[in-house]
Amino acid sequence: MFSLIHVRTSIARSLSFSTRYVPGATALLRTRAYSAKAAGAPKAKLESSAIRAANALLENGAPKPEKDFAEFTNLELRVWKTETMEALNMPATEFQLGKAKAMIADGAPNGDQVRDDMPFREMRVWLSKAKAAMGNWNYGDRMQLAAGRELPASRRDVRRARELATTAGLTPPYNQDSTTLQRGEVLDFIRLCKDELVRQGRPAYVPNPEQRALPATFNEREWLKRRDVRLPEEATRGEASDRIAELMAAEKAQTEQAEAAAQREGA
Repeated sequence: MFSLIHVRTSIARSLSFSTRYVPGATALLRTRAYSAKAAGAPKAKLESSAIRAANALLENGAPKPEKDFAEFTNLELRVWKTETMEALNMPATEFQLGKAKAMIADGAPNGDQVRDDMPFREMRVWLSKAKAAMGNWNYGDRMQLAAGRELPASRRDVRRARELATTAGLTPPYNQDSTTLQRGEVLDFIRLCKDELVRQGRPAYVPNPEQRALPATFNEREWLKRRDVRLPEEATRGEASDRIAELMAAEKAQTEQAEAAAQREGA
């Protein structure tokens, strides 16, 4: 018979969702009421695998929420799972471990603190600090850049590159209408655009007019939380994006002022 530790480890290793640290999140999530604005926005369908993972946590001792998982938004379920795994002191997930090892390989500080048996919450703290130290590092981008570079570029990648080129003010080093574009060259240009936007103090992911009315995403909320900004429940993607752009511009201005002061002192 498997021990409870084996069961908990198995469940934790099977869960894959964002591992960004939410400061002070120790209590289990209570079901939050829908706002009128959020309720009127389109609701993305939950994946069956996400619901199965949530049910596995119930079987492992998590308190049953006030409503069925099928009624959760993606954001609600994601936060519920995160807070539940912290409360149950679950081990770090395979996704967290893979992300941490990739960050260490790319130069993240304090890599010696990472170990395979780290608790979920402790790993989230480490990942948050590493992310803050590495700035524009993105796990999804890194995995994309490493895989299938010689495959044909997808229409989605080409469209994304075109949008970012316009936003960043850059010109792609390839013919955008070519039918022989390789995935690698398009993804390299996407990375270049994102780096340029960070240099300009602007967010790389800006919702289009149709997306601005949707509820703020988990990643937008997490980015703001790392800067001690808490969005109200009814916040939209447009509101979150505008706040992110405002903070990035302020951070850029502070950096430029510090660099200018350092140059004056060194002169």
